[in-house]
Amino acid sequence: MRRMLATALAGCLVLSVSGCFSVRSRAEWKAAKIEEGMERERVRKKLGDPMEKLPVPGQGDDPRLVVELWRYDQKLYFAMTLTIVLTFGLGLIFMDLEYCYFDVGFGRDGRVLKISEVYRERK
Repeated sequence: MRRMLATALAGCLVLSVSGCFSVRSRAEWKAAKIEEGMERERVRKKLGDPMEKLPVPGQGDDPRLVVELWRYDQKLYFAMTLTIVLTFGLGLIFMDLEYCYFDVGFGRDGRVLKISEVYRERK
């Protein structure tokens, strides 16, 4: 009986800790993987497909201007939701319930010109 109780408590502890990681810190970690001058395909390999691709019209022929933005976001995922359910809501105490995103700007040559800060919004 004690062994089963200890196993259940250890499982709840592991699940609650998995919800403690900040959404913002994950987004910052992803943004830090990108460097200016990287090619589009290398960014796609490191981060996957962006949530949005936004063209920036009217930039002319200047190679120093951003012509396309890729937006990457970080939000609650299945593991965090599972933490809430399996810990009967206790995981909510430790969780960061925010939506965070950052933009990667590309120039005409397809290389990264700008990486924005991580912005956060309350959901």
